[in-house]
Amino acid sequence: MKTSLEMLLVCWSSFALAFDNPFTAGELRLPQFLGRKHALASVLMRACDASPASLLRTANFQRYDPWREQITGLPADDVVGPIYVVDSNVVWGTVWAATYNAVIRTTNGGTTWICDTIKIAPLNLYIGSIFALDANRCWVTMNDTALGSSGSVFRTTDAGMTWSQDSIAFKTAGGYADFIHFFDANHGVCVGDPQNGYFEIYTSSNGGASWSRVPQSNIPSNLAQEFGQNLNYYSAAANSLWFPTVNYTGGTGRYYRTTDRGVTWSVHVYSGPSSGYVLKLAFQDDHIGLGCGGHGDLSRTTDGGLNWTQVSPSSYFQIFDYNFVDVPGAPGMFVGSAVWGYPTLQNGPIQGTTYTTDGGASWTWATSLPCTFFYMEFATASAGWRTQHNGSNVYKWTMAQGRVIGTSVDSLTFISLASGQKSDTIAIDAINFGSDTLTVSGIVAPGSQFTVVKEPVIPAMIPPLGSVKVKLWFSPSKYGVLQDSLVFVSNALNAPRATVYLHGTGTGTAGSVEQMGGIPKAFALLQNYPNPFNPATTIRYTLPHRTQVQLAVYNTLGQEVASLVNGDIDSGYHEVKFDGSTLASGVYFYRLQTGTFVDTKKLLLLR
Repeated sequence: MKTSLEMLLVCWSSFALAFDNPFTAGELRLPQFLGRKHALASVLMRACDASPASLLRTANFQRYDPWREQITGLPADDVVGPIYVVDSNVVWGTVWAATYNAVIRTTNGGTTWICDTIKIAPLNLYIGSIFALDANRCWVTMNDTALGSSGSVFRTTDAGMTWSQDSIAFKTAGGYADFIHFFDANHGVCVGDPQNGYFEIYTSSNGGASWSRVPQSNIPSNLAQEFGQNLNYYSAAANSLWFPTVNYTGGTGRYYRTTDRGVTWSVHVYSGPSSGYVLKLAFQDDHIGLGCGGHGDLSRTTDGGLNWTQVSPSSYFQIFDYNFVDVPGAPGMFVGSAVWGYPTLQNGPIQGTTYTTDGGASWTWATSLPCTFFYMEFATASAGWRTQHNGSNVYKWTMAQGRVIGTSVDSLTFISLASGQKSDTIAIDAINFGSDTLTVSGIVAPGSQFTVVKEPVIPAMIPPLGSVKVKLWFSPSKYGVLQDSLVFVSNALNAPRATVYLHGTGTGTAGSVEQMGGIPKAFALLQNYPNPFNPATTIRYTLPHRTQVQLAVYNTLGQEVASLVNGDIDSGYHEVKFDGSTLASGVYFYRLQTGTFVDTKKLLLLR
């Protein structure tokens, strides 16, 4: 019988067909065995894919996108899964295909890929995770697609020409390997789901030639239905390693930690604001790291994860994947793939690349792209790779030569606001993607409809990967569609006048938010706030006269999941709170009907 999460995946797969989502139920894309614990992340990606064509477009408009596609030569139906970056030249990646298991490899930074000779048997297993030490030594974990028999660990020491299968690790029926990691050439650890009452964890001290299971006395007991988070959700530094856990209903907020290369373990509870959700941890050493609970919180630890302090309060910023990058002069650099959503932007959430150089206190949006990110790893600040969740090629992060400017967005479209109201303050980043210092000599500010509330000191000298941030809001003073632009004037070679176009619509009556006590002149259904939300959000609407009102929330199948208002309501400005704590993550719609006026808007619940 399918679990609730597996059923949720099936529902999302069916829904995705209407949006040309590649994760369809009838195709081989994400292997079925990954669905059990990777479901929440997959739902997050699907929710982004289900959004309408983004009005918050990419940085390509500025004629520079740091992500450059590299052709692997794989068949179009194959998918590149988890990757491992050894250095700026050597990268290994897994291949998910219908008829064979394989890995790909490059030794020249992705200029060419070896993709047709590194194949692994048997065919009844699928590759789950990968780790490599150099161009010759690599390990992968594999699991049974039906979750009924055993998994295994495979090793190559000759660049993938031959593979050996371990005869002990995960050989018990139902054994499930989550991930593998080596601390040095000899000492490695491989973590799997609980078997016989405790996590199945193996260590090796001879380069993976043999493995020994860690005894139960060295591992704290797991909760009922608690599993290890698979793929790339773990983090390791020096002799320490951390991995979060999940269950069939979502995250647990728990993570296991070792400080002696897997020999002994302790378990901890993440104390961030969204502590009960799927965690993503990233550490730069034994002590300093970042944690994200998946709902806008980002916390920092300086004692190896024993205590956490929130560093990023934004409720519209959810990191999907991120990792530490060792950069001289920037000891706090982390690069991430994140979801970004503002309650007063029309398009809803998008996903892109973001990075911090101060340990998470502030983030720069490097690119805003459709939700196609899957796995991402960096060797240096100027050499990273990512995969695409339905693609046979990979993408390399490439810095340009000279002075090259880009903006985090090239267009912002705000929701309709009543005259005199103000949107949320939204930031736009201008980034130096080049190798030389860039000078921003001026910022041409918007007119009266779009107001700059904070801008940098001009002129601004921006080093490579540096940025300047401009914050603004939309506050219409009249009706109709309103347009303007924000221009960064610089000595960039590619776009001396980098332009961000701004759009918004003014509606309703004049007066500030605080003065909204009069009678509205029109019916209006406003965008819920916040959006995305968890678990509650506020929906506002206006009525020019007393009337019968029906306000309800529906799922993607058109089924009513909540009736918020049903009766005669007086004229005026109204708001109602919607609590989605009993609902699954995903896209929902709320609909206002008052006689002949009907309007529907989308909301996104992220659990």
